[in-house]
Amino acid sequence: MRRKKTADAYDSLSDAYLADGQKDLARQTAEKALVLLDAHTAPASSWSDTEARRKLIRDSAQQNLKQLGAAR
Repeated sequence: MRRKKTADAYDSLSDAYLADGQKDLARQTAEKALVLLDAHTAPASSWSDTEARRKLIRDSAQQNLKQLGAAR
């Protein structure tokens, strides 16, 4: 069974790429997290899909983009 990627997973991956200095990948995965949140086609997280959780993920992804100078 193939699992869907969640916005939370992409946001976490963005955090890891940012910490590792891989700015292009951090930007790409943060943007993917935001696209998934906006699409509402998959749960925000594998364990929670509340508006509060979506806000936390969105804020985190946007903070990563802000750090990278690519705020959305």
